[in-house]
Amino acid sequence: MKSTSQRNDNVKIYTFITPRNSRNLSLLIEKDPNKARLHKYALSIAADKKFTILDSSRKRKDDISLPYIHNSHRSNISPRYNNATNKSLASSPNHTPDKLNISKASRKTSILRPEDFQPVSEDLKFPIASSQALKRYMNSLTPYEHGEILEYPKVYFLGINASKIFSNKTEKNYGFDDENSNYILITGDHLNYRYEILEIIGAGNCSQVCKCFDHKTKEIVAIKVVKSKPKIYKQGVAEAKILHAIKDEDENDEWNIVRMHEFFLFRKHICMVMEILDISLYTMIKSSKTMGLPLGIIKRIAKQIIRALKLLRKCGIIHCDLNPKNILLKMYSKSEIKLIDFGSSCFTSDKKYNIKQVKYYRAPEVILGCLHSYPIDMWSLGCILAECFAGVPLFPGENDHDQLSCIMELLGVPPDSLVSQSSMKDSYFNLFGEPILYQKSYNKPRTPGSVLLIDKIKTTDLRFLDFLEECLRYDPDSRLTPSKALKHPWISEAIKI
Repeated sequence: MKSTSQRNDNVKIYTFITPRNSRNLSLLIEKDPNKARLHKYALSIAADKKFTILDSSRKRKDDISLPYIHNSHRSNISPRYNNATNKSLASSPNHTPDKLNISKASRKTSILRPEDFQPVSEDLKFPIASSQALKRYMNSLTPYEHGEILEYPKVYFLGINASKIFSNKTEKNYGFDDENSNYILITGDHLNYRYEILEIIGAGNCSQVCKCFDHKTKEIVAIKVVKSKPKIYKQGVAEAKILHAIKDEDENDEWNIVRMHEFFLFRKHICMVMEILDISLYTMIKSSKTMGLPLGIIKRIAKQIIRALKLLRKCGIIHCDLNPKNILLKMYSKSEIKLIDFGSSCFTSDKKYNIKQVKYYRAPEVILGCLHSYPIDMWSLGCILAECFAGVPLFPGENDHDQLSCIMELLGVPPDSLVSQSSMKDSYFNLFGEPILYQKSYNKPRTPGSVLLIDKIKTTDLRFLDFLEECLRYDPDSRLTPSKALKHPWISEAIKI
């Protein structure tokens, strides 16, 4: 390898072109014998990455200089958390400290890896002014961050040891998003110059959730990062608004709904900072291996869900997506729960809102295309409690038609008062008002009213069966309300929480 340009007797510049995106990367290499290791490191980069070496007589505008860093600044990041936290993270089956599952699009993005830049310890005490951080760590931040960081008066964390994304104007959202408009979360990088990304703990159709360390409060938090698509972005804004209204109403955090600490916009993504919780009720049911949960635990969980629904009704909010995956335990060893995921929720004052209930927990009026309101959440509650006891879904339909057939098999044909309001009745009923039975290729059609609830919920607790029956009524107005549900004999005898 030859260098054709020298700044002085001790310094040489090598310019490389990466085969991935043909961007120039200049490394400022010290020739001092005491710094030979760094010189050798730069040569190995060119060999390992098969970079094309260019002669350069001057530094280009988009070149990046690599300063010599003393050994004292190259040590690993010191532990930021207590021993208990470190152990819990290490024991987590999903914890991947070095890399996360990244989509194909993210792998196409040019990423500055540790091989390309020397790590620098954040040796200053944070928070510090953004201008001071830029001056001290300019060579460890990306060019995009050079301008972005100045928008923040103070910064708490920079993620300078992470494999940062090298932004590119020609790529989607400067290369920060994958092909599905999800933000590419990199372990060890920052969100909002304050939160350190530890791992991804959940993902859905509209967002991702990552576990983070808040360098301001020194706490572990969960951050929901919403997709940057315009329609989903608006949905994220609406969710943040709903969570903010709930927080104002529940100042003491007593109503079993997830706590949102704050929300912010970061690189075109709505980010909501929330308390960290444990496993979902879905995971808990699944671990029972179709045996179901003890009735005492189901009572505890039911009472807390009802309390959450009572607060939502007071705030004028319909959850619209109540299912076991959206009910999380605060601690695995206890049966205290929190209701989460308000991405599909809406205020009843909204003139137009779309209901996106999960199929197994979808109320009949939603399937039929009738008017719907708060009672759809009580229907979902009945389905959830039945599943908690039986260990399997109560209405396991393949699609909306089969779902309605499952419901009719247990409850019979819907009343004319409900069918007459349906905008979908031609899909499910013939000209004479008789149901069109859904025919499975491998089974006989379900016959309306052929199964009793006690046949599916094999229990001797008649109060529990009565509670389920009052939740699972065709007429929304005759279903239990949260206030009435708390006074039901089965709930009122529940263990005090």
